[in-house]
Amino acid sequence: MLLEGNKKVYLVAITGVVGSGKTTVSNILRRLDYYVFDVDIFSRRILEENKKVIEVIEKIVGECVTINRKIDYKKVGKIFDENPKLEDKFESWYQPFLGRKLIDEVLSFDEKYQIIFFDIPLLEKKCISHIFDCIWIINSKEAEYYNRVKNRNNYSNKKIKRLIESSQTCEDIISLNTKVIKNNSSIEELKKRINFECNCLEEIFKKIDKNG
Repeated sequence: MLLEGNKKVYLVAITGVVGSGKTTVSNILRRLDYYVFDVDIFSRRILEENKKVIEVIEKIVGECVTINRKIDYKKVGKIFDENPKLEDKFESWYQPFLGRKLIDEVLSFDEKYQIIFFDIPLLEKKCISHIFDCIWIINSKEAEYYNRVKNRNNYSNKKIKRLIESSQTCEDIISLNTKVIKNNSSIEELKKRINFECNCLEEIFKKIDKNG
């Protein structure tokens, strides 16, 4: 992809079911000195700063969801937990909206890195799979998804099941540029796989850069 000033970068999406280990992979990459853009943090910024989001939520739920002009996340979470269809309606609007905002952000990047990773849940729902040169799908056993989310968030089994189902990777994004990385064994094995894939990416980028 070309950024401002015709700078070439290789964009890699890290996605997968909730609890698959995207954050673990991202942390490994950071320790290898790669730049990882956290889309969850970017999303929180959009939620805080974009008034349109508040307008859409309040239109969907039919009541005020702010305190001192800020989103009351506890209230919104309670409403969505009790009315999953309302959450689905919001997400069907918000994820593509977030995707468009992310593209704007990417185009303005002025980073020193040639390869940029994105820790990006719900990739296909953001409708931006096409901007990535490579997609890493982090995969694990279903029991691991439950255990990781339970230990991290202490959600009910019902909510965890819903989160897992809603974050399943659609087959439409699986292509020749997709890598499925299994996260079922030790952290050391995962590190070895990430190191291998990074070396492959470096070679690919060198060829792209050489060919112009």
